[in-house]
Amino acid sequence: MTWVKQNYDRFLLSLFAVALLACAGLLFNNARNFSSVFDGIKGQVTQKSIVPPVAQETVAAQQTKLTNPDIWEARLVNKRQLPVFVSVPYIADGENLVDPLAAGDRPLHPPVPNAWLIDNNQDLLSPNVLEQDGDGDGFSTLDEWQGKTNPQDKNSHPPYYSKLVLTKFVRVPFRLRFDAKNGDTIQINIIDIPDAPTWFGKVGGVITLTKPNFKVVKFLQKSAQTQGFTKDVSEVTVENMESHEQIVLPKAQEVDSPTTYAVLNYLWTGKPFAVKKNQEFTLKPEDNVKYKCLDLNETEVKILKEDENKDLVIKLATAAPK
Repeated sequence: MTWVKQNYDRFLLSLFAVALLACAGLLFNNARNFSSVFDGIKGQVTQKSIVPPVAQETVAAQQTKLTNPDIWEARLVNKRQLPVFVSVPYIADGENLVDPLAAGDRPLHPPVPNAWLIDNNQDLLSPNVLEQDGDGDGFSTLDEWQGKTNPQDKNSHPPYYSKLVLTKFVRVPFRLRFDAKNGDTIQINIIDIPDAPTWFGKVGGVITLTKPNFKVVKFLQKSAQTQGFTKDVSEVTVENMESHEQIVLPKAQEVDSPTTYAVLNYLWTGKPFAVKKNQEFTLKPEDNVKYKCLDLNETEVKILKEDENKDLVIKLATAAPK
């Protein structure tokens, strides 16, 4: 023990050397036995020469899912299914964050719902988003929403006639007024020529005081009961000697001239044009589609599109078009 105390470091080194020799011997012995152990393990393996085929349909389906985010599992946000990588927009309202998709939230751009603008990739925060025309088809975002069309596709838009508004109705009084009939003699006055003499004549006579001249072609005796009294509501029909258009003149009543017209503003081009009753017209860019004015008055114009069987009503604009 005295030697160990005096040679402690040598003693530890000797113990370490003995441990190393023991480990070396163990490793050498295991290495000698490795081949026999490995041969035993190999003998337990069942050899198969047939490899099962790969399910190509399954691989293709998984590859499609991997490359198509639209069919990745969506998440439910405010009762709406949103794709994985679509973020939920929030809007700062003072110190609060408001979800524009939440039920009950007010539209930022009335009357268009926030969800419709977001679903159609419109700029919800733009103050003039409803006046914008993102797809360049000539129709605003508001037009597309009202027409239930796609504001991202220039081939999807409301009909062109929806851009028509009535801006003015021009009433032109007819130049002749039937005032009386005495026997076979008919009395007609010219109302737009000061101091013009009254025309007296019969059916078949020609009024030469106006240009064009008018021929009296028919008289119809009529009466009506008004508040217990019998009223003479006879009519005279005159014919334009140039156009051969016939006009009915009720007794003592002024009628509109055939030149009465409406001024329509075509917002798609920004150009107004006048239209008369029974007149045909076209709208750009559909120059091959014809419209016909069926009737017009102070508040609306009724038109017919040649490929549709319903009348279209163009209302008087109540505000300046944007």
